[in-house]
Amino acid sequence: MRIDIIKAETTPKLTHSPSFLGLILASSYVGLSGTYIILSTMMAGKAVEDETALVQLELAKGLLFVLITGIALYFGARFLLAHIVKKDRKIEEQRRSIEELDRRAASGLLASAIGHDANNLLTAIRMSVDMLKLNITNERRVEMTQSLSKIVDELMVLNRRLVEGGRADQPGELKVLCLKSESERIMVFLDESHPVSRLDLSFTGDDRAETLLNRHLYFQVLLNLLTNVVRHAGECAKVCVHIEDFENKVEVSVEDSGPGVPKEIRERIFEPYFSRHDEGSGLGLSSVRAIMRMHQGEVRCEDSSLGGAKFLLIFPKRSSN
Repeated sequence: MRIDIIKAETTPKLTHSPSFLGLILASSYVGLSGTYIILSTMMAGKAVEDETALVQLELAKGLLFVLITGIALYFGARFLLAHIVKKDRKIEEQRRSIEELDRRAASGLLASAIGHDANNLLTAIRMSVDMLKLNITNERRVEMTQSLSKIVDELMVLNRRLVEGGRADQPGELKVLCLKSESERIMVFLDESHPVSRLDLSFTGDDRAETLLNRHLYFQVLLNLLTNVVRHAGECAKVCVHIEDFENKVEVSVEDSGPGVPKEIRERIFEPYFSRHDEGSGLGLSSVRAIMRMHQGEVRCEDSSLGGAKFLLIFPKRSSN
């Protein structure tokens, strides 16, 4: 996505510092004023011999000087302030234009990320539908139908985020949930026909670790990470989802036995549209980071003890209160 940024008007470069220019102006004013006072006083002294008349002349001369300099200062200040206000208005217009471009870019990125996440769910739906066409038992058909119903519910949640637009960057409804249970919940949605279901997947760690969570968004985070494992490490890769509870945070690590991620691109993989493969959209991991930030958390990529990549999800320790 191309974003044209308005280039701010270039301010002419000053050859001297403001202090130096101010000193010149002040010195000029003092010099001219002093010259005027000295010369006018000398001329008045020669023209008027009476002391009383001289005092009156000096008073009139001083008042005239104040009036003339006041008028000059008024027009000078008016010109400078008008110039400053004009510049400020132009800067404000440019700022608003840039903010509008940022909003449009964010909306486009949001729509792309939601479309990417929806595609993961549509893949599961398509595979389940293909399985339903086969000669399977009624019991199996009921299980797959229930799984399809749950996936459609998740798809509707994604669609609602897209419709909400301006509020889609908010986490929505948060509940205190057990992270291990919510992590294991993903397998309920994915039929055995889905590639993620064929991973050698294990869930370990603290069963009591809880935090405020939007379960639908967390589902998207985990599905994106596991789909990423399938793409880079293969359907039969070993994956361990481990939950650890700390005093002020809860960590969920997703480790795999794949090729890993080179250190030099571990930050770039979270950038929108960055992908190591031509067929990748570059939106899955950027969606993960966006969702973690909605939860006031963060995501990191590290080395895995299994030999591949480790994605560490860090949630703040929060309660419903």
